[in-house]
Amino acid sequence: AQASATRIDIHLRLMSAYKIVPAWWYLVCFVVALTLTLVSILCWPTNASPAAPFFGLIMAALFMVPAGILYAVTSVVAVPTFVGEFIAGSLTNGNAMSMIFLKSFGSNVTLEAIALSSALKIGHYSKLPPRIVFCSQIVATALSCIIAIAVLQFQLSIEGVCTPDAPFRFTCRNVQPFRNTAVIWGNVGPSRLFGVGSLYSRSLAAFAAGPAVVLIFWALRKRFPKSSALHYFN
Repeated sequence: AQASATRIDIHLRLMSAYKIVPAWWYLVCFVVALTLTLVSILCWPTNASPAAPFFGLIMAALFMVPAGILYAVTSVVAVPTFVGEFIAGSLTNGNAMSMIFLKSFGSNVTLEAIALSSALKIGHYSKLPPRIVFCSQIVATALSCIIAIAVLQFQLSIEGVCTPDAPFRFTCRNVQPFRNTAVIWGNVGPSRLFGVGSLYSRSLAAFAAGPAVVLIFWALRKRFPKSSALHYFN
């Protein structure tokens, strides 16, 4: 038993002195957040489908692990925003507002999941009690939601905001790419861009070429494990 204990990671051995976070804590947060999301979508004129948060959960389930691995290795957050926009635009069929909700949930749920995992990892290496780290994340998330909504309401009360005539140059430059996304993927739609006979229809072959390239290099590394050149490809 002593020999087995010495093989355990030093951080894990030191953290074993603390109580872990029960799974039902995460489950309660999930139920509360999902309920509030559905209420906000259905009770306000969002023109969005209640399937939007579930779309985000599916996207996170599919891309959380590969995106997390890529972030751990390269420190680059590669959230599948384009895939979310493509699928959301195809499902909404010209409804820009609904596309925005689907796309936002599809990318932001994955992004926030990676951010939470990163924070938990820092807490693990810093030897902080997991339950304290969990509670600090929940409190900070709740406060940030309230503050973000309050700031947004204040911004909308500014006369001429997001226009060239806005005071203090509040022209909302960062909002413009989001608006362009809504127009391209919502109003125009992927079918006009990538449908049969469209300008970019041939580029859809990349969806098949991408996994094929990955499998080819995976097979080469299995066949030639001692090749130094192949180790540069992940």
